Amino acid sequence: MTELARPHRHQAVIAVTFALIAVGLLASCGSDNDNVGISSEPCNAAMAEAAAVDDMRDTVEDVDPAILACSTIDDFAAAIANNPGAVEVDARTWLGNRCADTAAPVITQSALCREFAAETAPIIVDSPSSPPVAIDPAVASAAACVEYIPIGAFVGDTKASDLWNFIGQDVAALDGLCAQLAVDDPTLIASFAAALDAYNEASSNDAAPATSSSTAPATQPPVAETPTTGAAPAPPPAGMPNVVCLDLQQAQNRIQAVTGVFYSRSVDATGAGRNQIVDSNWIVVAQDPSPGTLIGEGDAILAVVKDDEVGSLC
Repeated sequence: MTELARPHRHQAVIAVTFALIAVGLLASCGSDNDNVGISSEPCNAAMAEAAAVDDMRDTVEDVDPAILACSTIDDFAAAIANNPGAVEVDARTWLGNRCADTAAPVITQSALCREFAAETAPIIVDSPSSPPVAIDPAVASAAACVEYIPIGAFVGDTKASDLWNFIGQDVAALDGLCAQLAVDDPTLIASFAAALDAYNEASSNDAAPATSSSTAPATQPPVAETPTTGAAPAPPPAGMPNVVCLDLQQAQNRIQAVTGVFYSRSVDATGAGRNQIVDSNWIVVAQDPSPGTLIGEGDAILAVVKDDEVGSLC
């Protein structure tokens, strides 16, 4: 019977060495799964209890004792790794949801939730920075625009007058108009703000509300003087002029030049209620009052049609 050959001593040493290396690799692989560290005993015990709850009856509240028992987020993460089945997501995802539950104040004010809030706070508070400061000038300009457009129409500012007529002289529509101008044409409302400042400064230096010297005579003479003298007073120099068949801009200019009155109203003669945005595109076909009548601000009403609608009216 042939005797089996015995391994040499050095071959046995090599075999043992490889066996030890294999055991070490297996041990290291097991430890890699829990590379978050070792959890504290109270934290790990609380997480073990959560893991032991039947899957059909478990709730998010089962993990709350572990949140309260764990001293840090890393401690909590290690307990999750040591107790498979307790939590199916990573520690910070779980805390992100649970710490946001305002119905559980004990949890939201826990040490772990405070640590989580401190970690995420720089991302949350970094977003609101400069917008409030950037909005303020536009808001101020829009407010000045709202105040100035009726005044500008009164003192003969063509742009203000066009916009005032565009909204049908509706004060309630000024806020929306000026808010839109703040976006579309900030230069225009900035000029309105400057004009309002100039108007207010002039008003503080002079009792008369108008900025133009030509408007002062229209407001200074007492109305009672007319019957005592038997003739129209020198200012205004004349009554309402005949402006029929002039375009609306020319008509307004003529009324201002003749009477010193800057604010006249215009209406769509067709009854369609259209706004007169560009005055020169409209023709006056009727006026009230009739020529020669003394007028004040806003007394003149001009009925107009588009310049291509005049036909035999003029």
